[in-house]
Order: sequence, then C-alpha cells, then structure tokens
Amino acid sequence: MKLKKMFGAALFLVLPFCTIAAFPPSAPVTIVSDLDDVLRITELWNPVRAIQNVGLDDFQPVTGMPELYRSFAEVNGTQFAYITGGFVSWSPSYISGLQKHYPPGTAYFRVFTPFNPKMLFNARQLHAQTLIDADPKRKVILVGDFATPGLINAYTKLATKNPRQIQCLIFLDVRATNPANWLVPATKPLAQNQALSNRWTVFETAQEFRNDSITYLRQLQRTTNDTFGCGALISRQKKFLDLVEGTHYGSAKATFLTVTKGLSAMVQCLMVLPFRPSPLCRLDRREGTWYPWHKKFESEMELRDWKYLPNTVINGTKYEEMCYEEGKFWLVNGTCGRS
Repeated sequence: MKLKKMFGAALFLVLPFCTIAAFPPSAPVTIVSDLDDVLRITELWNPVRAIQNVGLDDFQPVTGMPELYRSFAEVNGTQFAYITGGFVSWSPSYISGLQKHYPPGTAYFRVFTPFNPKMLFNARQLHAQTLIDADPKRKVILVGDFATPGLINAYTKLATKNPRQIQCLIFLDVRATNPANWLVPATKPLAQNQALSNRWTVFETAQEFRNDSITYLRQLQRTTNDTFGCGALISRQKKFLDLVEGTHYGSAKATFLTVTKGLSAMVQCLMVLPFRPSPLCRLDRREGTWYPWHKKFESEMELRDWKYLPNTVINGTKYEEMCYEEGKFWLVNGTCGRS
C-alpha cells in the first residue's frame, strides 16, 4: 500500500495537469490532426528511434506535410487543432516545430489528473470530443495514420458518436514510404461499420494528395449537406483495399501480427549484423541511410516503394517472393530467379 502511494505521488509530480494551447481556434471547418508520424517524424515502429526523435532531436516534419497544411490554411474558414499522445511535459519540442512549420492552431497533449483518469489513456479521443462539444455546428476532418496504436479505433468511435460533425477520417499510410514500419493496422473497425463506408480514406504522400484534398476542402466549406462525408476522396479507398485484398484485422490479430513481424525483423537484422546498415534489415530502412556494402542511399534502393513482402501487389500483379542478389531486388511468383 505504501509503495502504491509513493508511485502515485511520483506520477503526480511527473505529469502536469493542463494542456498547452499553442494558438486559439474557431471556424466552420476544423482539421483535427494527429502529430506523430503524420506531421512529425516519430517512427513509432522503432521505440529507440521514437525516443530519440521526440526527446533528443529537433522537430522534423514529415515530407511535404507543412506545404500541404499551409495550402489548407489558404482555404477560407479552415482552422486547425493538433493532438498527440505525448505528455504535456514534452510539449516544448512539439510547439516549437508546429510554430515553425505549420499553420496556427491549438495543440493538445496527454495529461494526468485524478479527476479524469481517462485522459491518461484516451487523450486524443477526449480532446477531439471536447472540440466538437464546444461548437456542434462545425464540420470536422480527422487526420491520422496507420502506425499510431489505437488511433483508428479512437477515430472510429468519434465518427460514430458524432455523425453530423465528423465528415471524413483521413489516414496517412506510412508504410508506403517507410519500409522499416512493420506495424499492422487494425482497420476492422472501419470495415465493420457500414455508417462509415463513405467517411474514411487513405493517402500515401502529401504531394499526391494535395490537389484532391484542397478541392474536397473547398467543396466541404460550401456544402450544407451534413452527410457529405469524404466526397470524391472516397475513391482512394479502392487502391488501399486492393493492396490488403479486403482483409481487415481487429486489435488482437493486428497486435499478434505486429509482434510476429517485429520478431522476424529483429532476427533478420541479426543475420546480417556484420553487413549493417543493410537494406535487408528493416530497422535500418530510413531516409538518408547509406548502405556501404551496396554503395547506395536508401532513396536509391529499388525496394523503397514495396509495401508488402511477401505477397506484394504492383500494378495489379501479385508477387509471392522478394529476391535479392548483388545489390538488386526483384519480385517473383515461385522461387527466386531472374524473371
């Protein structure tokens, strides 16, 4: 009992009680955006890198996202709210980066308070709900990613509870540009809820998403239809569903597959330990990495755009195996061999 009290007191001292509002809000359309691996490079799939990125390194924006959000800001009547599962004590590194790279908005962090213990575990969901409750007439777009644990489920619950306010759930598929990411997203909540069928979509990079998203944002500003949903952005679902072959995992299965893939990646990295950094070690697959044995940077490796190995789909063709020889990668059906 004494130990519990001591632990409680320590936690009480470490975690501050209030969020930090970086900027003030209020407008007809609010973009509520997750921060980690959506706007800021965090690399949640690599705990060591995540700690370094958040705790030691300067705020590094995700490629193209500052320009995309500044384009959103040019659409009149758009406001921004930024949410993260990071504790408020980490806020200085987030706030400085937001102020430098992104449009003004309000930043919300995870806090601990004995009067609302849920805030410790459901910070993103509770902060977003507070924003909606403050102005029920506003239209809300939730932006997140497939790498943050629990985010899909939280956004799904919010959209189900607030069908007239939340118009679209937009997810960045970070696997498209991060070969190191082995996290398996739990997308089953999206697939099971028919009411959300036209209210979620996916994009891979800010550059390819820019024109479609700005057009959508302008349409959403003008429409009086509170069931407008994702509009034309819904067509982006098809590419994602084709890649996963319509397979959606629940939290338990996604967690199991994530752990399995993580262990497999670690074993593979141990096997090529003398040759690291190596593109055959997923932990090494980062932008800017130089592979001395191949005399190439990460951006030059042919494997860069392959999202699913094995069973990769490229241009409508499914391949079963990845093959490697003399610095070259290729995909085949059957056994390895030039095809």
